[in-house]
Amino acid sequence: MFSFLKSKITSFFSYFSSKIGRFFSSQRMVDDSFFNDLEEVLISADVGADKSQQIVAQLKLMAQDATSSEQVKRILQELLTAELKAVEHNKKETGVTLIVGINGVGKTSFVGKYAKRLISQGKRVLIIAADTFRAAAADQLHLWADRAGATFFDGNGKTDPAAVVFDGCKKFIDEKFDHVIIDTAGRLQAKEHLMRELEKISKVVLKAAPGNEMSTWIVVDGTLGQNSLEQAKLFNEVSFLSGVVLTKIDSSSRGGIIFSICDVLQVPVMYLSHGEGIDDIVSFSAESYVKGIFDA
Repeated sequence: MFSFLKSKITSFFSYFSSKIGRFFSSQRMVDDSFFNDLEEVLISADVGADKSQQIVAQLKLMAQDATSSEQVKRILQELLTAELKAVEHNKKETGVTLIVGINGVGKTSFVGKYAKRLISQGKRVLIIAADTFRAAAADQLHLWADRAGATFFDGNGKTDPAAVVFDGCKKFIDEKFDHVIIDTAGRLQAKEHLMRELEKISKVVLKAAPGNEMSTWIVVDGTLGQNSLEQAKLFNEVSFLSGVVLTKIDSSSRGGIIFSICDVLQVPVMYLSHGEGIDDIVSFSAESYVKGIFDA
């Protein structure tokens, strides 16, 4: 993963890394002022106020015997890595994957990239277009399915998302696909309707594909900062989340939001996605991610 980051998305770490780099290169005395300023650096990188305060408080305890800022830096890197690894025991991929998230965050492109990744592993993949409310949604998803080499299903004209998912899951079972990816709509302005729809889809999957465990992953835009956390919390209320996918990881992304999301929701980051290339996806590694922040 680290070579991918260095070659394709190094700019993603430019903000966070430059902040960390400048702070620890100042050769300051390790005192209360030092830790207060470090907390501000973390907050500015979208780690979040509560999470930044928690991290710094823990860092103070771990770095009690540190005599230089370089020692504190190494301890902070270990601490941030541990923060992300703390939820990795929940990390798993299942035969049925439900993809949620607001419109515009990169769900459709991620579905295509993930399908391609599975297909490259020799799996037969079915993609179900359950976003029936946006006219262009199915067409866009169809294009990505074709690029990936996956089979595409849009319900043959049906407009009820749950009905499309039911028929699609029956196809998944009857034609013995290895994996099915279900793309859903993301209309946060209609929370109650969204809740009913996602609950109905989840029940339909259990009915149409009995015995198949389902994962629910939220796709979040890496440029949206704390807004992404609020979105994740809302979707977790309506559809129990089991993983996070971080997209649009470029120079405008600050990189810290995943620490808050993983902590608040207790779910692991599954993949990083960037760009329009079908292979622009990488499995998430806590060590490589934090190393990228400190070394970029």
